[in-house]
Amino acid sequence: MTFGVKVCRCTGHCGPFVWRIVVLAALLLGFGGCGPNLQFHAEVDKLLERQDYAGALKLFDTYRNTYGSREKVLYFLDKGAAAHYAGKWEESIGLLSHADMLLEDAYTRSVSQEAATFLINDNMRDYPGEDFESAMVNLFQALNYAALGMWDDALVEARKVDIKLNIFNDQYPESVRNVYREDAFIRFLMGLLYESQGDVNDAFIEYRKSLEVYQSQYRTVYGVSAPPDLPLKALRAARQLGFEDQVQWLLGRYPGLERPIDFEDDRSAEVVMVHYNGPGAVKREAFFVVTMPDGFVLKLAYPEFVDRHFSIVSSRLVLTDGKGNKSSFCNTSEAENIASIAKLNLQNRIARIKTKAVARLTAKYLAALAVKRQVEKEYNKNWGFLVHIITQGAMLATEQADIRHWRMLPASIRVGLSTLEPGTWQGEMEFFDAGGKVVEKRSVKPFTVMPGQKYFIIVRTIK
Repeated sequence: MTFGVKVCRCTGHCGPFVWRIVVLAALLLGFGGCGPNLQFHAEVDKLLERQDYAGALKLFDTYRNTYGSREKVLYFLDKGAAAHYAGKWEESIGLLSHADMLLEDAYTRSVSQEAATFLINDNMRDYPGEDFESAMVNLFQALNYAALGMWDDALVEARKVDIKLNIFNDQYPESVRNVYREDAFIRFLMGLLYESQGDVNDAFIEYRKSLEVYQSQYRTVYGVSAPPDLPLKALRAARQLGFEDQVQWLLGRYPGLERPIDFEDDRSAEVVMVHYNGPGAVKREAFFVVTMPDGFVLKLAYPEFVDRHFSIVSSRLVLTDGKGNKSSFCNTSEAENIASIAKLNLQNRIARIKTKAVARLTAKYLAALAVKRQVEKEYNKNWGFLVHIITQGAMLATEQADIRHWRMLPASIRVGLSTLEPGTWQGEMEFFDAGGKVVEKRSVKPFTVMPGQKYFIIVRTIK
Protein backbone atom coordinates (compact mmCIF):
# COMPACT_ATOMS: atom_id res chain seq x y z
CA MET A 1 0.00 0.00 0.00
CA THR A 2 1.04 3.60 -0.53
CA PHE A 3 1.92 4.37 3.09
CA GLY A 4 3.40 1.00 3.97
CA VAL A 5 0.34 0.15 6.03
CA LYS A 6 -0.18 -3.43 7.00
CA VAL A 7 -3.40 -4.65 5.38
CA CYS A 8 -6.09 -5.57 7.89
CA ARG A 9 -9.03 -7.78 7.07
CA CYS A 10 -12.46 -6.19 7.49
CA THR A 11 -13.39 -9.05 9.80
CA GLY A 12 -10.82 -7.70 12.28
CA HIS A 13 -11.30 -4.92 14.77
CA CYS A 14 -9.52 -2.17 12.79
CA GLY A 15 -10.97 -2.21 9.27
CA PRO A 16 -14.60 -1.27 9.93
CA PHE A 17 -13.66 1.79 11.99
CA VAL A 18 -11.28 3.22 9.40
CA TRP A 19 -13.59 2.52 6.50
CA ARG A 20 -16.40 4.28 8.29
CA ILE A 21 -14.15 7.34 8.28
CA VAL A 22 -13.54 6.92 4.55
CA VAL A 23 -17.27 6.57 3.81
CA LEU A 24 -18.14 9.60 5.97
CA ALA A 25 -15.52 11.72 4.23
CA ALA A 26 -16.82 10.63 0.82
CA LEU A 27 -20.33 11.62 1.80
CA LEU A 28 -19.13 15.02 2.99
CA LEU A 29 -17.26 15.52 -0.28
CA GLY A 30 -20.46 14.73 -2.14
CA PHE A 31 -22.40 17.32 -0.16
CA GLY A 32 -19.74 19.97 -0.54
CA GLY A 33 -20.48 20.88 -4.13
CA CYS A 34 -24.15 21.76 -3.93
CA GLY A 35 -25.44 24.80 -5.72
CA PRO A 36 -26.96 25.40 -9.15
CA ASN A 37 -24.96 25.57 -12.34
CA LEU A 38 -26.01 28.98 -13.66
CA GLN A 39 -23.40 29.59 -16.34
CA PHE A 40 -26.18 30.13 -18.86
CA HIS A 41 -26.91 33.54 -17.29
CA ALA A 42 -24.31 35.10 -19.55
CA GLU A 43 -26.37 33.88 -22.49
CA VAL A 44 -29.54 35.22 -20.88
CA ASP A 45 -27.91 38.65 -20.53
CA LYS A 46 -27.06 38.62 -24.23
CA LEU A 47 -30.65 37.76 -25.12
CA LEU A 48 -31.97 40.55 -22.90
CA GLU A 49 -29.49 42.98 -24.43
CA ARG A 50 -30.91 42.09 -27.87
CA GLN A 51 -34.44 42.39 -26.43
CA ASP A 52 -35.06 38.74 -27.31
CA TYR A 53 -37.30 38.17 -24.31
CA ALA A 54 -39.01 35.12 -25.79
CA GLY A 55 -35.60 33.49 -26.21
CA ALA A 56 -34.59 34.37 -22.64
CA LEU A 57 -37.78 32.91 -21.17
CA LYS A 58 -37.38 29.75 -23.22
CA LEU A 59 -33.80 29.39 -22.04
CA PHE A 60 -34.94 29.35 -18.40
CA ASP A 61 -37.26 26.46 -19.19
CA THR A 62 -34.45 24.61 -20.99
CA TYR A 63 -32.10 24.96 -18.01
CA ARG A 64 -34.66 24.61 -15.25
CA ASN A 65 -33.16 21.35 -14.00
CA THR A 66 -29.82 23.05 -13.36
CA TYR A 67 -31.42 24.70 -10.34
CA GLY A 68 -30.97 22.26 -7.46
CA SER A 69 -33.73 21.25 -5.10
CA ARG A 70 -32.48 23.75 -2.50
CA GLU A 71 -32.33 26.57 -5.07
CA LYS A 72 -35.61 26.14 -6.94
CA VAL A 73 -36.76 29.53 -5.63
CA LEU A 74 -34.04 31.10 -7.79
CA TYR A 75 -35.66 29.67 -10.92
CA PHE A 76 -38.91 31.49 -10.12
CA LEU A 77 -37.07 34.67 -9.14
CA ASP A 78 -34.95 34.72 -12.29
CA LYS A 79 -37.71 33.81 -14.72
CA GLY A 80 -40.16 36.12 -12.94
CA ALA A 81 -37.77 39.03 -13.44
CA ALA A 82 -37.23 38.09 -17.09
CA ALA A 83 -41.00 38.00 -17.67
CA HIS A 84 -41.23 41.43 -16.00
CA TYR A 85 -38.60 42.87 -18.34
CA ALA A 86 -40.50 41.31 -21.27
CA GLY A 87 -43.69 43.13 -20.26
CA LYS A 88 -45.46 39.85 -19.51
CA TRP A 89 -46.98 41.24 -16.33
CA GLU A 90 -49.41 38.42 -15.54
CA GLU A 91 -46.77 35.73 -16.08
CA SER A 92 -44.31 37.64 -13.90
CA ILE A 93 -46.92 38.00 -11.15
CA GLY A 94 -47.48 34.23 -11.07
CA LEU A 95 -43.78 33.37 -11.01
CA LEU A 96 -42.84 35.94 -8.37
CA SER A 97 -45.82 35.01 -6.20
CA HIS A 98 -44.55 31.43 -6.13
CA ALA A 99 -41.03 32.68 -5.39
CA ASP A 100 -42.34 34.78 -2.50
CA MET A 101 -44.08 31.74 -1.03
CA LEU A 102 -40.89 29.64 -1.31
CA LEU A 103 -38.83 32.39 0.34
CA GLU A 104 -41.27 32.53 3.23
CA ASP A 105 -41.15 28.73 3.61
CA ALA A 106 -37.34 28.75 3.55
CA TYR A 107 -37.29 31.53 6.13
CA THR A 108 -39.50 29.55 8.53
CA ARG A 109 -37.57 26.30 7.97
CA SER A 110 -34.12 27.82 8.44
CA VAL A 111 -34.01 26.82 12.12
CA SER A 112 -34.72 23.15 11.38
CA GLN A 113 -31.99 23.09 8.71
CA GLU A 114 -29.40 24.84 10.86
CA ALA A 115 -27.77 21.59 12.05
CA ALA A 116 -26.85 20.61 8.50
CA THR A 117 -25.38 24.05 7.80
CA PHE A 118 -23.22 23.78 10.90
CA LEU A 119 -21.99 20.29 10.02
CA ILE A 120 -21.21 20.98 6.35
CA ASN A 121 -21.93 24.50 5.00
CA ASP A 122 -24.70 27.05 4.44
CA ASN A 123 -25.56 25.54 1.05
CA MET A 124 -27.23 22.66 2.87
CA ARG A 125 -30.38 24.70 3.55
CA ASP A 126 -33.05 25.88 1.16
CA TYR A 127 -31.98 29.27 -0.14
CA PRO A 128 -33.75 31.83 2.09
CA GLY A 129 -32.84 34.87 -0.02
CA GLU A 130 -31.07 38.02 1.08
CA ASP A 131 -33.19 40.57 2.93
CA PHE A 132 -33.12 42.98 0.01
CA GLU A 133 -33.99 40.21 -2.48
CA SER A 134 -37.16 39.38 -0.62
CA ALA A 135 -38.10 43.06 -0.57
CA MET A 136 -37.35 43.41 -4.30
CA VAL A 137 -39.89 40.67 -5.07
CA ASN A 138 -42.68 42.92 -3.85
CA LEU A 139 -41.22 45.99 -5.52
CA PHE A 140 -41.30 44.13 -8.86
CA GLN A 141 -44.82 42.93 -8.08
CA ALA A 142 -45.97 46.46 -7.31
CA LEU A 143 -44.69 47.58 -10.72
CA ASN A 144 -46.28 44.56 -12.40
CA TYR A 145 -49.68 45.59 -11.04
CA ALA A 146 -49.03 49.27 -11.75
CA ALA A 147 -48.31 48.45 -15.40
CA LEU A 148 -51.69 46.70 -15.49
CA GLY A 149 -53.41 49.67 -13.85
CA MET A 150 -54.34 47.55 -10.81
CA TRP A 151 -53.56 50.24 -8.25
CA ASP A 152 -55.00 48.53 -5.15
CA ASP A 153 -52.94 45.38 -5.76
CA ALA A 154 -49.87 47.48 -6.49
CA LEU A 155 -50.27 49.26 -3.14
CA VAL A 156 -50.67 45.95 -1.30
CA GLU A 157 -47.34 44.75 -2.72
CA ALA A 158 -45.61 48.05 -1.98
CA ARG A 159 -46.76 47.95 1.66
CA LYS A 160 -45.32 44.43 1.99
CA VAL A 161 -41.82 45.86 1.47
CA ASP A 162 -42.13 47.98 4.60
CA ILE A 163 -43.59 45.06 6.58
CA LYS A 164 -40.79 42.73 5.52
CA LEU A 165 -38.04 45.21 6.33
CA ASN A 166 -39.47 45.65 9.85
CA ILE A 167 -39.46 41.87 10.35
CA PHE A 168 -35.93 41.47 9.03
CA ASN A 169 -34.56 44.34 11.09
CA ASP A 170 -35.99 42.89 14.30
CA GLN A 171 -33.36 40.13 13.93
CA TYR A 172 -30.49 42.58 14.29
CA PRO A 173 -29.26 43.72 17.72
CA GLU A 174 -29.80 47.40 18.52
CA SER A 175 -26.04 47.88 18.47
CA VAL A 176 -25.78 46.49 14.92
CA ARG A 177 -28.77 47.86 13.04
CA ASN A 178 -29.24 46.76 9.45
CA VAL A 179 -28.26 49.46 6.96
CA TYR A 180 -31.21 48.54 4.71
CA ARG A 181 -33.95 49.61 7.11
CA GLU A 182 -36.30 51.43 4.76
CA ASP A 183 -36.77 51.68 1.01
CA ALA A 184 -37.02 55.26 -0.24
CA PHE A 185 -37.96 54.29 -3.80
CA ILE A 186 -40.88 52.11 -2.76
CA ARG A 187 -42.28 55.05 -0.76
CA PHE A 188 -41.91 57.29 -3.82
CA LEU A 189 -43.79 54.66 -5.82
CA MET A 190 -46.49 54.41 -3.14
CA GLY A 191 -46.98 58.16 -3.39
CA LEU A 192 -47.53 57.85 -7.14
CA LEU A 193 -49.96 54.97 -6.60
CA TYR A 194 -52.00 56.88 -4.01
CA GLU A 195 -52.02 59.89 -6.29
CA SER A 196 -53.34 57.78 -9.16
CA GLN A 197 -56.35 56.99 -6.97
CA GLY A 198 -56.94 60.62 -6.06
CA ASP A 199 -55.71 60.17 -2.48
CA VAL A 200 -53.54 63.28 -2.28
CA ASN A 201 -53.16 63.19 1.51
CA ASP A 202 -51.65 59.68 1.64
CA ALA A 203 -49.60 60.50 -1.45
CA PHE A 204 -48.08 63.50 0.34
CA ILE A 205 -47.31 61.40 3.44
CA GLU A 206 -45.38 58.87 1.31
CA TYR A 207 -43.57 61.58 -0.67
CA ARG A 208 -42.53 63.24 2.58
CA LYS A 209 -41.32 59.94 4.10
CA SER A 210 -39.46 59.13 0.92
CA LEU A 211 -37.64 62.47 1.05
CA GLU A 212 -36.66 61.80 4.66
CA VAL A 213 -35.23 58.36 3.83
CA TYR A 214 -33.28 59.72 0.86
CA GLN A 215 -31.87 62.47 3.05
CA SER A 216 -31.10 60.45 6.19
CA GLN A 217 -30.03 57.13 4.67
CA TYR A 218 -29.77 56.87 0.90
CA ARG A 219 -27.65 59.98 0.32
CA THR A 220 -25.10 59.16 3.03
CA VAL A 221 -25.05 55.37 2.76
CA TYR A 222 -25.57 54.67 -0.95
CA GLY A 223 -24.74 58.04 -2.49
CA VAL A 224 -28.26 58.32 -3.95
CA SER A 225 -30.12 61.62 -3.55
CA ALA A 226 -33.84 62.15 -3.98
CA PRO A 227 -34.83 62.22 -7.68
CA PRO A 228 -35.71 65.82 -8.69
CA ASP A 229 -39.29 64.78 -9.48
CA LEU A 230 -39.90 63.71 -5.87
CA PRO A 231 -39.75 67.11 -4.09
CA LEU A 232 -41.82 68.54 -6.97
CA LYS A 233 -44.53 65.95 -6.36
CA ALA A 234 -44.41 66.61 -2.63
CA LEU A 235 -44.68 70.38 -3.23
CA ARG A 236 -47.66 70.04 -5.53
CA ALA A 237 -49.45 67.73 -3.08
CA ALA A 238 -48.72 70.11 -0.15
CA ARG A 239 -50.19 73.02 -2.12
CA GLN A 240 -53.28 71.03 -3.03
CA LEU A 241 -53.78 70.17 0.64
CA GLY A 242 -53.13 73.71 1.84
CA PHE A 243 -50.14 72.67 3.96
CA GLU A 244 -48.42 76.04 3.80
CA ASP A 245 -45.79 75.14 6.42
CA GLN A 246 -44.79 72.11 4.35
CA VAL A 247 -44.71 74.24 1.20
CA GLN A 248 -42.29 76.65 2.84
CA TRP A 249 -40.18 73.81 4.24
CA LEU A 250 -39.88 72.21 0.80
CA LEU A 251 -39.03 75.50 -0.90
CA GLY A 252 -36.38 76.16 1.76
CA ARG A 253 -34.95 72.64 1.68
CA TYR A 254 -34.91 72.35 -2.12
CA PRO A 255 -34.04 75.76 -3.60
CA GLY A 256 -34.21 74.36 -7.13
CA LEU A 257 -38.00 74.03 -7.02
CA GLU A 258 -38.45 76.96 -9.34
CA ARG A 259 -39.84 74.89 -12.18
CA PRO A 260 -43.53 75.71 -12.77
CA ILE A 261 -45.74 72.96 -11.46
CA ASP A 262 -49.15 74.57 -11.37
CA PHE A 263 -49.90 73.67 -14.99
CA GLU A 264 -50.65 70.16 -13.73
CA ASP A 265 -54.36 69.68 -13.09
CA ASP A 266 -56.80 66.83 -12.70
CA ARG A 267 -56.94 66.42 -16.48
CA SER A 268 -53.22 65.92 -16.86
CA ALA A 269 -51.84 62.46 -17.46
CA GLU A 270 -48.40 61.34 -16.38
CA VAL A 271 -45.87 58.93 -17.78
CA VAL A 272 -43.59 57.17 -15.30
CA MET A 273 -40.43 55.78 -16.90
CA VAL A 274 -38.79 53.04 -14.84
CA HIS A 275 -35.34 52.14 -16.14
CA TYR A 276 -33.64 49.01 -14.81
CA ASN A 277 -30.00 49.66 -15.57
CA GLY A 278 -26.89 47.49 -15.68
CA PRO A 279 -26.18 43.90 -14.64
CA GLY A 280 -26.50 43.45 -10.90
CA ALA A 281 -23.64 42.68 -8.53
CA VAL A 282 -22.64 39.01 -8.38
CA LYS A 283 -21.91 37.03 -5.25
CA ARG A 284 -18.53 35.32 -5.16
CA GLU A 285 -16.52 33.30 -2.65
CA ALA A 286 -13.72 34.93 -0.71
CA PHE A 287 -11.57 32.98 1.74
CA PHE A 288 -8.38 32.85 3.72
CA VAL A 289 -6.33 29.86 4.80
CA VAL A 290 -4.84 29.08 8.22
CA THR A 291 -2.29 26.32 8.82
CA MET A 292 -2.43 24.76 12.29
CA PRO A 293 0.75 23.70 14.19
CA ASP A 294 -0.04 20.03 13.54
CA GLY A 295 -0.25 20.56 9.77
CA PHE A 296 -4.03 20.80 9.40
CA VAL A 297 -4.99 23.43 6.82
CA LEU A 298 -8.24 25.27 7.53
CA LYS A 299 -10.10 27.37 4.96
CA LEU A 300 -12.57 30.01 6.11
CA ALA A 301 -14.87 30.87 3.20
CA TYR A 302 -17.42 33.69 3.08
CA PRO A 303 -19.50 35.41 0.35
CA GLU A 304 -19.09 38.89 -1.03
CA PHE A 305 -20.88 40.91 -3.73
CA VAL A 306 -18.78 42.26 -6.61
CA ASP A 307 -19.91 44.93 -9.10
CA ARG A 308 -20.11 44.20 -12.81
CA HIS A 309 -19.18 46.74 -15.45
CA PHE A 310 -21.74 48.54 -17.60
CA SER A 311 -21.51 51.69 -19.70
CA ILE A 312 -25.00 53.24 -19.58
CA VAL A 313 -25.26 55.81 -16.79
CA SER A 314 -28.32 57.90 -17.72
CA SER A 315 -31.43 57.87 -19.89
CA ARG A 316 -34.07 60.15 -21.37
CA LEU A 317 -37.62 59.75 -22.64
CA VAL A 318 -38.73 61.91 -25.59
CA LEU A 319 -42.41 61.89 -26.61
CA THR A 320 -44.53 63.56 -29.30
CA ASP A 321 -48.30 63.60 -29.64
CA GLY A 322 -50.10 61.74 -32.38
CA LYS A 323 -50.12 64.79 -34.67
CA GLY A 324 -46.49 65.70 -34.07
CA ASN A 325 -47.50 69.13 -32.73
CA LYS A 326 -46.56 68.76 -29.09
CA SER A 327 -43.61 67.17 -27.36
CA SER A 328 -42.57 66.19 -23.86
CA PHE A 329 -39.41 64.77 -22.41
CA CYS A 330 -37.91 63.74 -19.09
CA ASN A 331 -34.48 62.74 -17.87
CA THR A 332 -34.30 59.85 -15.46
CA SER A 333 -32.51 59.94 -12.11
CA GLU A 334 -31.20 57.10 -9.99
CA ALA A 335 -33.78 56.16 -7.40
CA GLU A 336 -32.48 52.80 -6.14
CA ASN A 337 -28.90 51.50 -6.16
CA ILE A 338 -29.55 47.78 -5.75
CA ALA A 339 -25.88 46.85 -6.13
CA SER A 340 -24.91 49.09 -3.20
CA ILE A 341 -27.80 47.78 -1.11
CA ALA A 342 -26.66 44.21 -1.87
CA LYS A 343 -23.06 44.83 -0.83
CA LEU A 344 -23.83 46.77 2.34
CA ASN A 345 -26.67 44.48 3.39
CA LEU A 346 -24.31 41.50 3.17
CA GLN A 347 -21.57 43.37 5.01
CA ASN A 348 -24.06 43.96 7.81
CA ARG A 349 -24.18 40.27 8.59
CA ILE A 350 -20.75 39.16 7.42
CA ALA A 351 -19.47 39.12 11.01
CA ARG A 352 -22.17 36.62 11.92
CA ILE A 353 -21.35 34.53 8.83
CA LYS A 354 -17.64 34.46 9.74
CA THR A 355 -18.33 33.71 13.41
CA LYS A 356 -20.48 30.74 12.40
CA ALA A 357 -17.81 29.57 9.94
CA VAL A 358 -15.10 29.75 12.61
CA ALA A 359 -17.25 27.72 15.01
CA ARG A 360 -17.95 25.15 12.29
CA LEU A 361 -14.27 24.90 11.36
CA THR A 362 -13.27 24.56 15.00
CA ALA A 363 -15.75 21.74 15.56
CA LYS A 364 -14.62 19.94 12.39
CA TYR A 365 -10.96 20.36 13.28
CA LEU A 366 -11.36 19.08 16.85
CA ALA A 367 -13.40 16.10 15.64
CA ALA A 368 -10.82 15.26 12.95
CA LEU A 369 -7.99 15.61 15.46
CA ALA A 370 -9.73 13.32 17.93
CA VAL A 371 -10.33 10.67 15.26
CA LYS A 372 -6.72 10.86 14.08
CA ARG A 373 -5.40 10.42 17.63
CA GLN A 374 -7.74 7.52 18.30
CA VAL A 375 -6.67 5.76 15.11
CA GLU A 376 -2.99 6.31 15.96
CA LYS A 377 -3.56 4.95 19.44
CA GLU A 378 -5.49 1.85 18.35
CA TYR A 379 -3.51 1.10 15.15
CA ASN A 380 -0.46 3.08 14.08
CA LYS A 381 0.70 6.45 12.77
CA ASN A 382 0.35 5.36 9.15
CA TRP A 383 -3.37 4.79 9.62
CA GLY A 384 -3.52 8.09 11.47
CA PHE A 385 -1.84 9.86 8.55
CA LEU A 386 -4.34 8.30 6.12
CA VAL A 387 -7.25 9.52 8.24
CA HIS A 388 -5.59 12.95 8.40
CA ILE A 389 -5.42 13.12 4.56
CA ILE A 390 -9.05 12.00 4.17
CA THR A 391 -10.51 14.38 6.76
CA GLN A 392 -8.31 17.23 5.54
CA GLY A 393 -9.66 16.84 2.00
CA ALA A 394 -13.24 16.61 3.22
CA MET A 395 -12.88 19.75 5.34
CA LEU A 396 -11.41 21.80 2.51
CA ALA A 397 -13.97 20.58 -0.02
CA THR A 398 -17.02 21.13 2.16
CA GLU A 399 -16.07 24.57 3.48
CA GLN A 400 -17.83 26.55 0.77
CA ALA A 401 -19.43 29.98 0.98
CA ASP A 402 -23.08 30.34 0.07
CA ILE A 403 -22.85 32.36 -3.16
CA ARG A 404 -26.41 31.78 -4.32
CA HIS A 405 -28.27 34.95 -5.27
CA TRP A 406 -30.93 36.46 -7.54
CA ARG A 407 -28.83 37.07 -10.64
CA MET A 408 -31.49 38.80 -12.73
CA LEU A 409 -31.67 41.92 -10.56
CA PRO A 410 -30.32 45.13 -12.13
CA ALA A 411 -27.55 47.26 -10.67
CA SER A 412 -29.88 50.23 -10.22
CA ILE A 413 -33.34 51.62 -10.91
CA ARG A 414 -33.75 55.02 -12.55
CA VAL A 415 -37.02 56.93 -12.73
CA GLY A 416 -38.36 59.92 -14.63
CA LEU A 417 -41.79 61.58 -14.83
CA SER A 418 -43.38 63.42 -17.72
CA THR A 419 -46.71 65.29 -17.58
CA LEU A 420 -48.84 64.94 -20.71
CA GLU A 421 -52.12 66.14 -22.08
CA PRO A 422 -54.62 63.31 -22.59
CA GLY A 423 -54.33 61.67 -26.00
CA THR A 424 -52.06 59.44 -28.06
CA TRP A 425 -48.28 59.70 -27.76
CA GLN A 426 -45.20 57.97 -29.09
CA GLY A 427 -41.45 58.53 -29.08
CA GLU A 428 -38.14 57.02 -28.11
CA MET A 429 -35.82 56.36 -25.20
CA GLU A 430 -32.17 57.37 -25.31
CA PHE A 431 -29.44 55.84 -23.15
CA PHE A 432 -26.14 57.65 -22.51
CA ASP A 433 -22.67 56.76 -21.28
CA ALA A 434 -20.62 58.81 -18.81
CA GLY A 435 -19.39 61.09 -21.59
CA GLY A 436 -22.91 61.93 -22.75
CA LYS A 437 -22.68 59.77 -25.87
CA VAL A 438 -25.82 57.91 -26.94
CA VAL A 439 -25.16 54.20 -26.41
CA GLU A 440 -28.56 52.97 -27.50
CA LYS A 441 -31.99 54.14 -28.63
CA ARG A 442 -35.31 52.34 -28.35
CA SER A 443 -38.66 53.31 -29.79
CA VAL A 444 -41.79 53.76 -27.70
CA LYS A 445 -44.87 52.34 -29.37
CA PRO A 446 -47.94 54.61 -29.59
CA PHE A 447 -50.00 54.64 -26.41
CA THR A 448 -53.06 56.53 -25.24
CA VAL A 449 -53.47 58.19 -21.85
CA MET A 450 -56.71 59.38 -20.29
CA PRO A 451 -57.19 62.40 -17.96
CA GLY A 452 -55.57 61.78 -14.57
CA GLN A 453 -54.04 58.46 -15.71
CA LYS A 454 -50.53 57.29 -14.86
CA TYR A 455 -48.88 55.24 -17.58
CA PHE A 456 -45.79 53.17 -16.75
CA ILE A 457 -43.01 52.56 -19.28
CA ILE A 458 -40.63 49.90 -17.96
CA VAL A 459 -37.34 49.19 -19.70
CA ARG A 460 -34.25 47.06 -19.03
CA THR A 461 -30.69 47.74 -20.24
CA ILE A 462 -27.62 45.54 -19.76
CA LYS A 463 -24.86 47.42 -21.63
